[in-house]
Amino acid sequence: MEVAQTREGIPLEKRLFRFAAPVALAGALVGGSLVVAGPAQATAGDCYRYLDSIVGKVSPEQVDACEVGSQGTDWSRTLCIGMLKATGVSDSGSRTACRLAAA
Repeated sequence: MEVAQTREGIPLEKRLFRFAAPVALAGALVGGSLVVAGPAQATAGDCYRYLDSIVGKVSPEQVDACEVGSQGTDWSRTLCIGMLKATGVSDSGSRTACRLAAA
């Protein structure tokens, strides 16, 4: 039985393996990082749920504050805190909610 070879004289099976192995490794690394990173990421939804637990019904203004806070910048976090405090949420509650939104 003769093994198929490429023009360079490298058996086709080895050449395909040389190509497929790095592609499979890259896919595993990217997929693995997504699996690891997924649960650790918070969203505006975490902010809503926290606010719901401390103030009851979340107002549209509080939803807006969580959305702003989820942008993740220092400025958006500061703005989120101010927006929540303006709706009557305590300082510590506002800070926690906006930290959750930005995480």
